[in-house]
Amino acid sequence: MSATPQPQDSQFGQLDSLFEVERPAEGHSVWPLLAVLSGVFVIQLDLFATLVAMPSIQLALGFDGGSLAFLIAGYSIANASLLISSGRLGDVFGPRRMYLLGLCLFAMASLGAASAQGLASLAVARTVQGVAAALIQPQVLGVIAQTYQGDASKRAFAAYAFTMGLGSVVGQLLGGLALSMDPLSLGWRGVFVAMVPTALACMLLGFVAIPRRARGRAQSLDWAGVAFSIALLTMLTAPLTIGSSLWPTMVNAALFLGAPLVAFLFLRHQTKLYESRRPHMLPMRLLVIRNTQVDLLAVFCFFCGVASFHVLQSLSLQQAQGASPIQTGLVFATMAVAFMISSAAAPALAKRLGSGAIVLGAVVLIASHALNMASALLGLGLAAQAVAIFTAGLGLGAVMGPLISSVMARVPTMDAGAMSGVVSTLQASANAIGVAVVPMPFLAAAAASSAQARVVGYATSMALLIGLALFVAFLTVLRRRRS
Repeated sequence: MSATPQPQDSQFGQLDSLFEVERPAEGHSVWPLLAVLSGVFVIQLDLFATLVAMPSIQLALGFDGGSLAFLIAGYSIANASLLISSGRLGDVFGPRRMYLLGLCLFAMASLGAASAQGLASLAVARTVQGVAAALIQPQVLGVIAQTYQGDASKRAFAAYAFTMGLGSVVGQLLGGLALSMDPLSLGWRGVFVAMVPTALACMLLGFVAIPRRARGRAQSLDWAGVAFSIALLTMLTAPLTIGSSLWPTMVNAALFLGAPLVAFLFLRHQTKLYESRRPHMLPMRLLVIRNTQVDLLAVFCFFCGVASFHVLQSLSLQQAQGASPIQTGLVFATMAVAFMISSAAAPALAKRLGSGAIVLGAVVLIASHALNMASALLGLGLAAQAVAIFTAGLGLGAVMGPLISSVMARVPTMDAGAMSGVVSTLQASANAIGVAVVPMPFLAAAAASSAQARVVGYATSMALLIGLALFVAFLTVLRRRRS
């Protein structure tokens, strides 16, 4: 990649004037925020309710574990591969248009999933849901970045994190209630039926509450960049989500080995377009700034430890501690409550401590992971692990909102969608990579007959999570000193 003049880090706070972008006055109306957060809520609601319903779907439609992996992968690959493209589409056509289109498509796909008669039709519907979610997610961060500034921006991003936690809790409850009570005798289909009016209500709220804005300055789309980004992200996410359940291991190896070449070609293509001032996919003017690079690396490391932590603890609670599914659900419900509490308190902490709030949250995470490790090595039992998981919820909630805010708060309006796409892509990719890597020592040891080997495997996985949290704290301190 050819050398590009890099703005000094001190210029980051002057991006608006540097790029001659007029930003809206600090927003105080809560309605645009509620409108876009409803979209976050419905995506989380659908994701977690569907995960709860997956065993019932598998039993009702009669397919095997490999087909179940294919069903999950269809959503994940479609979602992750389109996030960057969707973010730039928001810059070109306006985030409001893309957000409403995504909700409309989501409602239609949910109806298709509810009426699916077999694996093929359900897989198509879930894949379309993944596409719709990809259209929605970057627009949420983009609208927040364009509408709110200062303390209002910090509160808005904290509310974003809070809503993600709330959606996960309500989604698990909805999935459980839809299957256990089944008031309409729909079985697992009731989960998807419930998504249709929910998505339409969110669409109506967004139509009324999200302000209309002029299209971005980029009136054309970098279609080659779209193709590169979709190919690259598919090559990265497909092996992680499908594994070897549907095709030989050599296919996964070929995809991974080819990804660096595609990434190089993609970045070279973007750099040439940026230097020639032609429309491009990535927000290159921001990505060449060192502090932005540090912030994005911190986001990636943080989310590597989010979904992987959930998977690891779910396996450990049921396989090592002998907890029932109900007990496991209750433990994670308390964690979600802790997450929402700390997310709500995050703006006040950020106002008082600045980026130190992220460091504090990372320290809480490190302490919770250390307690988890100690509970395994010392045999402290289920109660100690439950306390550690609750504490982890406090740490995750304290970090997520301020960390995303640190990336998005000063992004110029014309690049808000593209940067939102980058952040959303990092979230999805990091979650997939974390789930594939972090639980690996525990899973490898789980097959051993020795209980001590399982304990060591679990402790090794927790050590990886401690390392990720430490690195997030280090990057935040580094970013603070550079500023």
